[in-house]
Amino acid sequence: MDHVENIVVGGGVVGLAICRELNKAGRESILLEKNNYFGEDASTRNSGVIHAGIYYNPGSLKAQLCVKGNKLLYEYAKNFNVPFKKLGKIIYSNSIEQNEILQNYLNIGLKNSVELEWLNKEQIYEIEPELHAIEGIYSKNSGVIDVGEFIYSLLAEIQRYGGQAFKKTKVIAATKSGDNFILDAITNSDENFSISCKNLINSSGLYSEKILNNFDFLDKKYIRKVFFGKGHYFAYSGNVPFKHLIYPLPGKNSLGIHLCFDCHGGVRFGPDHVWTDKINYDFEKDRKEIFLNSIKTFWSGIEESKLTPDYVGLRAKIYDQDSSPEDFCISLENEHGVKGFINLQGIESPGLTSSLAISEFILSSLA
Repeated sequence: MDHVENIVVGGGVVGLAICRELNKAGRESILLEKNNYFGEDASTRNSGVIHAGIYYNPGSLKAQLCVKGNKLLYEYAKNFNVPFKKLGKIIYSNSIEQNEILQNYLNIGLKNSVELEWLNKEQIYEIEPELHAIEGIYSKNSGVIDVGEFIYSLLAEIQRYGGQAFKKTKVIAATKSGDNFILDAITNSDENFSISCKNLINSSGLYSEKILNNFDFLDKKYIRKVFFGKGHYFAYSGNVPFKHLIYPLPGKNSLGIHLCFDCHGGVRFGPDHVWTDKINYDFEKDRKEIFLNSIKTFWSGIEESKLTPDYVGLRAKIYDQDSSPEDFCISLENEHGVKGFINLQGIESPGLTSSLAISEFILSSLA
């Protein structure tokens, strides 16, 4: 049986970043991904936004890792020629009541050491004259990144440092034998194999609950139930009179239907939020009117015929519609009692932004 120091399960941006960081530090690591492509699930089905850290409770993992990850991601993109645009973001309000909520987010962001500026109606008009808003927060360090190119770069980095990432390889079970873990896996060509490792990092996202239930060394009380938040995106084929990312106030379960640009000139709106009990990427009917009503709160000039369905994304949430949003769950030995095992669950937004910071956190946890 082959043996390697570290195995990462899950090939989204977070898993890839972890595998890259470990190999870069000289810690021999491989990654196993069940899908045909890396980043096929949540990583490539989001807005591609680089968040600044405005929304998250001060001191939380989301706040700390997002703020740190923002800087690391821009540095990485510059150093490795990954396309990105630091567009800046405006979070707008349209009423006195919303102003109070907006002020609260300003205070949270400032506590998280995010560079923010309060905008009155006249200041908003100066930079975005078509934006219907009475107050706003401006975040200069928000932007977008080409997620596909980021994934390719991480893969190249893993290989450069001597690591390997295997796609079409599904982990079906894991056991503990002495100081090592033994993983049973199967490839898409139905080839079964086993491999051992000293340290095991689970970063399987949407499938984490299912996979963890096949790890017999882990007490079931440490497995978080995963709920699926479905988000639709609409593409816009016309011109928009905006230069910045435009965001409403966030809802309980998402940051709201926002205007986003990609790195190549494309325009999209989304996501909305719909709870679903299964993993599928079907575009639900009758979402267009919901989108139009939301968009028209800040832009009355949208041409309805140019708004068309684009794609659907899913978020792995560790809370349901009756619960309060939760922080990232990065569970270490001091919590679950299993030496050498690190479990990541609920790494939804801002997971992309935080990915490189998460990878540094994991490396330090294994030291």
